[in-house]
Amino acid sequence: MIKETPASRGYLRLEKGFRVTADSYWASHSDFGLDSKSNNPTLLGRWRAADTAVNVLLPFTLAWSKLNCQPEVERRVVDLYRRYPRLAVNTVERHMVKQ
Repeated sequence: MIKETPASRGYLRLEKGFRVTADSYWASHSDFGLDSKSNNPTLLGRWRAADTAVNVLLPFTLAWSKLNCQPEVERRVVDLYRRYPRLAVNTVERHMVKQ
């Protein structure tokens, strides 16, 4: 996934790989018995997919590339990370900033 991801706007491809579109019952419901307000609901949305890419996929792939002597993959991961748009601040980060 990382090797084929273009450097420019590659974050969109990473996020797309994690997005899960709802089907069947969940395509038209947001909770048991509650209709969905979205026409194309996803079980894993864009922001969660971005969090997963930045906080799981890229660090894991960086560690793997170092352990397996894959410098081209390592460079690609670092480049993708540096180009990734800043993620939204979450409640844990807000709490840590206040301390």
